[in-house]
Amino acid sequence: MAQFPDFDDILDVAGGFDIITPLWAFIQDALNGPPADFALYANAGWTIQDVRQLFEYHSINVWGLMYHDDMLMFTVRKQQADWTRYVLQRARAPIMYSPW
Repeated sequence: MAQFPDFDDILDVAGGFDIITPLWAFIQDALNGPPADFALYANAGWTIQDVRQLFEYHSINVWGLMYHDDMLMFTVRKQQADWTRYVLQRARAPIMYSPW
C-alpha cells in the first residue's frame, strides 16, 4: 500500500515556493513602464518596511519588494533609477546591486 506524505511535509515543501510575489512584480513591471531592479544585502538590518518608508518619503514608486536568499530585492521605474540610487547612498543603505 502506498504511503502518503504527512500534510505538514507538504506544507513545508509548498511554502518554499513563492509564486505570487514574483508574478505580481511582473504584472507591476508591465503596468509601471520600464523597470530598474535593485538589491540590498538582506542581513544588513534593512527591512521591506524601511525601504518602503524611505521611498515613500522621497516620492519613489517601488514594487516587487521581496527577500531572495541574502538579498532584499525591489524594482522602481527606470526614470527614477538615478534618484533611487542617490537616495539609497544618502541613507547609507547596503546596495548589493543597482542598474549602473
